[in-house]
Parts: sequence; C-alpha cells; structure tokens
Amino acid sequence: MRAQLTETLCLSEECVAPDRVLSGGKLSWEKVAREHVVAVVQGHASNGKAGAQMQVEVLRADGHTAWADTLALNDANRLSVKDLVSASAAALGVIDNPASAQPARVKKARALAQRNDNRPSRRLALRPHPGHARG
Repeated sequence: MRAQLTETLCLSEECVAPDRVLSGGKLSWEKVAREHVVAVVQGHASNGKAGAQMQVEVLRADGHTAWADTLALNDANRLSVKDLVSASAAALGVIDNPASAQPARVKKARALAQRNDNRPSRRLALRPHPGHARG
C-alpha cells in the first residue's frame, strides 16, 4: 500500500524519506519544518465492517488535515487502480493548491459573497449536513 502511494505521489513531487520526519516512530513537526515539507501524507490500514480498508490523509505543514479518505483494499491488501488514481489525484490537488482543500460549501459561500459585492453583507453559519457523507 505504501509502495503504491509512494510510486504515484513521488513521480511529480519531491518526497522526503520517513526517517527524516519521524522521531521514535511518530511524526515530529520540528523535523517537518526543518525539512521544509509542505504536506505530509499518512495512512493507516485496518479491518472494518466492510473488510480491509486504508485511511489516508494529507496534513498541511501546520498540522491540520487538508484531505482525508477511506479506501477499500482488495484481497491482496492493495488499492485498486481506480482508488489509487483517485486518491493520488485528490492528494496532489490539495498539495498543489491548498485553497482547494476548503469544503465546497465554504468555497460557494465565498464566491457568492465576492460576486454580490453590491449587496449588503450577510453573515452565514455553516453546519455539516446531517446523515452520511458521500465519498
């Protein structure tokens, strides 16, 4: 799994070896800053109700999650080509364009506010939609 992601992500981005940003097996933000890393991609495999799956997330240099997803693994504990390509594209999109990491509803509200500059400003409170998120 790690090899699959490394192969696809490191083709277009400069990757840093894990031992350069880990301390005692855990991510060291001091080392991340020293290496001038702009994003950290981490994953964790587990067995869930739906079978083997992998949680992948992209962390910005400030430690906040920019993107996260849960991907199904096949019987050989590998990502399908479709999931690998989709996850890699999403991760690279967030790394290359950090503004794209904002939720769509926030982007839409900001675009509407910029488009309607002649209207009085409106204060909006955004809340997540109840129910299951589509992924």
